Amino acid sequence: IINLICIFIIYHTITKDRSYVLNQDRKTVNDVNWDNSIDKEKTAYLLLHHESHTITTKQKERLMGLRLLLQTLLLTETERDILIYYTKSTSMNSIHLLKQDIKLYIKTYKTTTKITFEQIKFIPQERITTHGDCEHKFLYIHAFNTFNQYQRIIHIASSTLVLLNMDELFLCSDYCSVFNSWLYHSDLVTVFKPKQQTYNDLLLAYQTYVDDTIT
Repeated sequence: IINLICIFIIYHTITKDRSYVLNQDRKTVNDVNWDNSIDKEKTAYLLLHHESHTITTKQKERLMGLRLLLQTLLLTETERDILIYYTKSTSMNSIHLLKQDIKLYIKTYKTTTKITFEQIKFIPQERITTHGDCEHKFLYIHAFNTFNQYQRIIHIASSTLVLLNMDELFLCSDYCSVFNSWLYHSDLVTVFKPKQQTYNDLLLAYQTYVDDTIT
């Protein structure tokens, strides 16, 4: 009985305050201009995974974090798409585990959520594979190239545990950084609108970064 009371108190504490802060002058959710014209069928959560060619403890922790994140996200009963982008250097074992998780979660939670699990090809591919940090950065940039498919994307770091359904964040403006939320446990979640011009600008900056980093 005591355990049940403790769980009730924790849940009540989490759910009674849904306020969070956005990056626009630290306005609260009630002060932000929401875009109610967004089509919920054109929104997606973005999860990223990168591994170097040498397996480390940090990489194993990152993979476990991603697996837990995916599970907690599906537990919120979201019906929005979920994009999982991973790099070419990701091991076959990690890919196998993630695919197994996806099948298990779909069966267990009977979710209709569309989950896209995709290896992202890089630009310029012949050089990018020599530097893992460049690979990781391109995953995020690639999401801006989905402007024909999505109106809003929420990027969640693999260190995040989602506590409550946070689909409402898709209604925020073109770019928001969400801090200190009861909706999840993490440092930062970002919401952005994919745009072709933004993608082109980021790609140009990225190619310059690659040249400066590798050469």
